[in-house]
Formats: sequence, structure tokens, C-alpha cells
Amino acid sequence: MMSTVDPAAKRRAAQLGRRPSARKAAAVLVMLFVAGCALTLLGLISWISLCVKHGRGGPLYGPATAALGLGAGWLYAAAHTDPGPDELAQGAPMSVFPPLPGFVALGAAAVLTALAVLVSVRRGRRRRAAARTVRSGTQTVGTVTDKGYREFTPRPFGPSTILTVVTFTFVDANDVQRWVRRRMLISSDAPVLDGQATKIWYDAADPGNETRIVVELATTSAR
Repeated sequence: MMSTVDPAAKRRAAQLGRRPSARKAAAVLVMLFVAGCALTLLGLISWISLCVKHGRGGPLYGPATAALGLGAGWLYAAAHTDPGPDELAQGAPMSVFPPLPGFVALGAAAVLTALAVLVSVRRGRRRRAAARTVRSGTQTVGTVTDKGYREFTPRPFGPSTILTVVTFTFVDANDVQRWVRRRMLISSDAPVLDGQATKIWYDAADPGNETRIVVELATTSAR
């Protein structure tokens, strides 16, 4: 059969211009999605553990970033897996990845980011207030009256940690004994003991104001 067009070149051009089916593209994206979810889960666990241990960073930033990546990835998949005319003629759905879940994920990312910023701002205010109390407040010595735990659960790797509420007591300048409680993340490497002494700062003009009481052991402890 004679032709005025090189058949080999025509076949190569057709192969280069051929678009993969939406189902094949969706299958690849689903596999990437599953692998990405596993890595994202590990990343979230590591991030939240790091934030709880060191008291910095804000745990909500991790889920916000994950939701942002999920939403952007979903919308990208929705835009690149629309079926072609032949597939639509065969009854294929209009979109393998409908865009709505992607927009929902982006909305969740925006909400989580706003909450994370709000929490960070409030934490910063508390730290600045504590710094002012340390600079201008009255210093005394307090003791632990209830360490808030019995014993540590052994872990195969690294030190054990316990998130608990520790009770402290101190006597103010008017010889009034007061108690204050602080949430702490305690490590088996640096346990808190009943009777342990620590520095405490308070506002002499308002010694009963718990928001203006700073416990050194609680501020230096990872939480």
C-alpha cells in the first residue's frame, strides 16, 4: 500500500499525542495518594510529638500543612484526569476526582492555620506575661506536694514521658500558704519528686492571681 506520508513517523506522532486513559491516571494517583497518606501520617505523629516534647511550633501547623497538600494534590488530580470524548461516549464518569473534596481540604487547611496562629499568639502573650512576672515579681521557694504520677511505663527506645498535673505550694509575703497546679510533660530522665524545691515568682500586690504565678520547674520542663 502506497502512502504520501511516512507511516512510521505517523505512528510515532500518534503515540506521542496519545493521552493516557483517566482510569490509568487515576490508578497511578491512587497509589501515590496511599503512599502519601502513610508518609503524611508518620510526619504528623513526629511533628506533634516534637511540639509536645519541646512546647514549641504548634501542633496544629502539622495538620494544616497536611490538609493543604491534600487539597492541592486532589485538585491537581481532578484537573488532569478528566475523561476524553471517547471515554465519555463509553459511559465514563465526568470526573474521576471530583473537585469538591479538594476545596473542602483547602478550607480545612485555612481554618487550622487560623487556629494555629491564634494559639501561637496566646502562647506568646503568656510567655511575655511570665517574663514580666519574673522581672518584677516577688521570688520565693516552693515545693512539690503532688507530682501527679506513680511510675513511668518502660519504653523500648528512649526515655518514658508522662503528661500530668503537678501541684506546688509556697508561702507568700503575708505568711499565707498557697497552692498552684501546672500541667507538665515529665521525662524519666528528669523525674519530678514530691518535696522537690523550685523557684516561684508571684505578684506581691495580688498573690492569689494564679495567672501571675510562675513556677520555674514548670517553665523549664518540656510540655
